[in-house]
Amino acid sequence: MSAAASERITLGQGEPVDLAGVESAFSALWRQAGEQFAGNNESTVVRACLWNLVAYLPGPGADPQQVARLERLLADITQAVPSRVIRLQPRAAGLAPQGAEVQAWVATHCMAGQSGGGTVCAEEVTLAGYGEDGASHFPPLVRALRVPDLPVALLWLHGLPPKGRLVGQLMQMTDRMLVDSHFMTSAGALIALRDLIRGVAAMGDLGWMRLTPMRYLIAKLFDPPGHGDNLSRLERIEVETTPDGLNEGFLLLGWLLSRAGYKEFKAVDLGGSEQRFRWQVRRGNTSFPIDLFTRPGYSAYDYDGILRLSIMGGGERYAMEQVDEEHVSLESSHHTQSRVALHGWEDAELIISALQVTGTDRIYVEALAVAAGLMDTEAWNR
Repeated sequence: MSAAASERITLGQGEPVDLAGVESAFSALWRQAGEQFAGNNESTVVRACLWNLVAYLPGPGADPQQVARLERLLADITQAVPSRVIRLQPRAAGLAPQGAEVQAWVATHCMAGQSGGGTVCAEEVTLAGYGEDGASHFPPLVRALRVPDLPVALLWLHGLPPKGRLVGQLMQMTDRMLVDSHFMTSAGALIALRDLIRGVAAMGDLGWMRLTPMRYLIAKLFDPPGHGDNLSRLERIEVETTPDGLNEGFLLLGWLLSRAGYKEFKAVDLGGSEQRFRWQVRRGNTSFPIDLFTRPGYSAYDYDGILRLSIMGGGERYAMEQVDEEHVSLESSHHTQSRVALHGWEDAELIISALQVTGTDRIYVEALAVAAGLMDTEAWNR
């Protein structure tokens, strides 16, 4: 085999190794890499590691497509951000080998270096925990297996991290946590996410990051002269999302209201409808309605989820609507049905970008707080 630039070659992932022997197993894989790629010259095999990436994978009964998505993400991320990946994989208690609550596998993923710089390899250890007792060992094992003096990122991208000791312990050793609100399907997920964000050093949300190109286009609708003032004279907001994009709809509303300074709202009971939501927003002596609808979109993979936004303010209308999978139309008094491409980023690109910044996006925190407030007031009608 050759380590061509287009190839990603994996060594290891055979028999499980003793938990106390993980580092020894990695040493053996480095020797194997030296033999395979460098003619027994280990000095041309480069160990690259910038982060400890702790990836919590879906548990028993998870959607196979979601599992495959996360596997692809880890492969793509580590090509750009060499890391020691610690995969946490909960499994059913009934599958446990006799006497084992946790098993470990090690692997290295190698790519040919650029400009003749040798072969670059990154390390991966998979920990399978059987049942709740097995999963309870994850935090101390992560603490023992992480590379010292490097930051730790916790990737929980398949749903809402549950409350409990396990998540709390993982968050305590985490420098950055990455989640994806798009896949948080439980009722009131953004309320729980708002509470969760208080316990982590820094948070990134792929669901929020996917909205960036759309937020940019919406902001341009209110470019000077004069249009920005209409945000203080709002008369109505309507948002349509895909059923799976409901959280994005709440976040978009949270962004709009928080940026425009609207903080008082009350849900209007629409008879328990799960496809339509309404609030009355108040500021001073004036108020206006917000409606949030859901309907089918154009693609099963339309992750940003926003189909239409209509804003009435100062007697003028500002609108954005998705016209196909790649384009939206913009309409206002100075944008007459202009059609523009809406270019987003792949999930791996979003994660790589999130690993390169520090802290939590303040605008996201404020938008999430308002979105969770909208969701909380609506819950009283359910």
